[in-house]
Amino acid sequence: MSKVIFLCGSPKKKTSVSLSLAKILAKFLDYDCEFVELNKSYFSYPLKKQEKEFLEIIEKVKQADCIVWVFGVYLFFAPSQMQIFIEKLFANNYYFKNKITAIVSAAAQIKDDYALGKMKFVVEQLGLSHVGEVIMRSSLFGYSKNKIAEKNCYLLAQDINWALKNKYIPIKTTYSIAKKYLFPTNSSKKIILKQKSKEKDKTRRVILMIVSSDLQKNVFAKSLVAAFKVISKYKIEVLELRKYNINPCLGCRRCFFNKNNICIKKDDYNKIINLFSKSAGVVFVSDCSCGIVDSCMKVFLERGFMLGKNMTFKEKHTMVVVSGGGPLNLEGISYLQDSLNTTTFCVTGISDTNIDKPNYVDTLVRTIKFFDRAIQEDIQKTVLFTDKGIRLIFRDDCFELAAIFEESKNQYIKNAMFDYPKTKRISEIIKMGSKDPAIKTKLVSLLKNVDKRQKNWQKKILKQLFIYFSN
Repeated sequence: MSKVIFLCGSPKKKTSVSLSLAKILAKFLDYDCEFVELNKSYFSYPLKKQEKEFLEIIEKVKQADCIVWVFGVYLFFAPSQMQIFIEKLFANNYYFKNKITAIVSAAAQIKDDYALGKMKFVVEQLGLSHVGEVIMRSSLFGYSKNKIAEKNCYLLAQDINWALKNKYIPIKTTYSIAKKYLFPTNSSKKIILKQKSKEKDKTRRVILMIVSSDLQKNVFAKSLVAAFKVISKYKIEVLELRKYNINPCLGCRRCFFNKNNICIKKDDYNKIINLFSKSAGVVFVSDCSCGIVDSCMKVFLERGFMLGKNMTFKEKHTMVVVSGGGPLNLEGISYLQDSLNTTTFCVTGISDTNIDKPNYVDTLVRTIKFFDRAIQEDIQKTVLFTDKGIRLIFRDDCFELAAIFEESKNQYIKNAMFDYPKTKRISEIIKMGSKDPAIKTKLVSLLKNVDKRQKNWQKKILKQLFIYFSN
């Protein structure tokens, strides 16, 4: 009998919206289902290393006839732990023939179509044939429009059931590309400069280079750092992400309510943010992977996404550099620029694509000098339609998270934000905001104005508030 395996990548694990959707899908399937978590910490570098747990999952995938990828969208793609699993598949040359695949995802309305398209492209490069997807908008309280979600899961399940019963393998709809371009590889291209180092700026301003590439093996990244130290008039400090302990984002969103958006996880992330805030400009250097950035850089970007709420970073000048990826290189640059434009001001980007061209060095020198000038003269560019749209949606998401502190559910229903609250998550939100005096005052005032006509869910929230603030 055929078997369906669900590869679950959400760091929220059992409380994730994507997992809830996947369980609804499984309810309508006529075949045996197994759920496997990919958010464990045993996936690590080097990519060619195949851990025991990794090999166990591979065996389960080989035995399955349908693979369902289950995840919430984290910064326009799958979560970093799912991405490193995919990178390991490419690095170890895995290819799965005669198997179908589907995607179940919870998204936050920002570039959902991009995330879905990118994931579909990636899984088809693994040999899998895509039959369909369910992607629903999520919130702190679950997914919006519960009945629609169930209907979509039912329809996808019917497609999977029919495909497995009739041994139907759909034709792939994305183009094929060499696997060496789909996971981080160490570029052997070297930048050769002829000019000497220029006099440094006397103001002692610093440009921070955040590097996810392996500087011991990536010749391009190492020579790029050397080029910055020669060409830029500012002091260059290099931060190698691989040398720091940075855990993946949990998606708890507590940073929304903490002062200066400090993350609650105790690792090296907050140390890096302190250096980030003190620098005049920041250069992000990453390998290209899956047409975006490598998982090492994405871990940091996911954790830093909430910087958008900190207005001090809105005009922070940044620059991006992506190496490897071949024909996907420019996509990697575009992804990194879009990610940074939600929180900072990304000035420019460059890659190693045309490093063999005679005018490459001149272009690099010009680009670094322009970045220096942007910092010195505080140059700002016009915000284009796409960037502005993403920022506005990001802002509205922040507003929706704060909406829990309003006493009326009517506005949620009117705007189709969600269909039901989850008690556990409400408790978490209460704890997040409890240290803010203004929020505490608002919540306590709600306790004094309980209307008997209010629905049960509101009474439960207010009862929790009373117990919480009484302790």
